[in-house]
Amino acid sequence: TLGIILSTISGPSFYALIAIGKTGIISRGYVIGSVINIALNAVLIQHMGITGAAVASALSIAIVSIILSIGLYRLTGMHPLTREYTKIIASSLIAGAFVYIISQNRLFDGPIELAGTFILVTLIYAALIVIAKGFDQEDLMIIRKARELLKSGLSSLRRVK
Repeated sequence: TLGIILSTISGPSFYALIAIGKTGIISRGYVIGSVINIALNAVLIQHMGITGAAVASALSIAIVSIILSIGLYRLTGMHPLTREYTKIIASSLIAGAFVYIISQNRLFDGPIELAGTFILVTLIYAALIVIAKGFDQEDLMIIRKARELLKSGLSSLRRVK
């Protein structure tokens, strides 16, 4: 999970490096990550089995993510951890903790309960984003445009009747 979280956080670093034409940093980062993954698998699988493979993968993914973020920062001074981005990450972690607690307590085991949990977590996440003011001006512009399109679409549906 740690590897995926760090990969998600530094995801913009990957795309920013591609955009500025520095794919060599990406290649080197993934080569280093692969070598580390192979070495960790050789050690950890013997002692921990499948869990060791998962730990090795998570660590190597995290290391690649850190390498890409450092590379982008050294080249451009940019980093993915803006104030708005950290608000979204924090909201995601809180919603994820909620899902973890529910799954550990097996409160919702059936398909109907699963759908209900999905809706509930989505609403919690949306509420956390609103409370944290995680929207920037571009997000608000998109929301306004979607609202306008929905209103115009509904009015055209009324005319069809």
